[in-house]
Amino acid sequence: CEKPVAISASEAETLAAAARPAGRVLMPCHQYRFNPAWLQLKQWLSEGRIGPWRLAEFQVYRLEADRGGAPMVMPWRAQREQSRGGIVLDHGTHLIYELLDVAGPPDSVEAWTTRLRHREYDVEDTAQVVLQYPNKMGVLFLTWAAHHRETRIRFVGDQGWLEWRDGWLEASTPGKHDRIDFTSQLDKASYADWFGGLFGSFTRAMDAGGTDEASLADLTDVALILDAIYDAPERSGLGLTA
Repeated sequence: CEKPVAISASEAETLAAAARPAGRVLMPCHQYRFNPAWLQLKQWLSEGRIGPWRLAEFQVYRLEADRGGAPMVMPWRAQREQSRGGIVLDHGTHLIYELLDVAGPPDSVEAWTTRLRHREYDVEDTAQVVLQYPNKMGVLFLTWAAHHRETRIRFVGDQGWLEWRDGWLEASTPGKHDRIDFTSQLDKASYADWFGGLFGSFTRAMDAGGTDEASLADLTDVALILDAIYDAPERSGLGLTA
């Protein structure tokens, strides 16, 4: 199911309650976790390349909501009746599950959303989200109000840093610096390749039979974060699954 599958705890519970007795696999379309640059970054983190990390920064700059195949009309992503939310749902969902994959459930979430530039939208065009942990923090900043297009992810650890900026991924530690070019693999023409990993996960879940609890936990954890972002500027004790 296309993301976000649910944007509140109650929606996630309703879907899980329908999937379990029916024995159905309900899997969110979280294909960004199969992005080759992200997979390499995750590998470096798991290997302890920069030691324990303390700060994760995700930044997405866009000029406007993606118009898709209708460049002369109002983007559906900018219309609440069709999208239910703005840049947090459109791009932020991907960042949320990526961060959860490497950090787990946060202790608390703080957020603000606003319209900085596109007053014709009836959804947010800019948002900042802070996920707090006992010894680290994740900060997400997303905007459709920029004058350039850029994606930047940076992890700062006790022994160095990792940074993915557009098509390049870098790792810097004392005495060693690596830089890998993922430009061609991150071009929009290559996005379809990322779905191979997603579809593989789906077929394995189907082969296992019954309801895939990991997928239900995945969509629920993201829904709880989205719920916190839109429902309150600060919320603690979210009860996310580990």
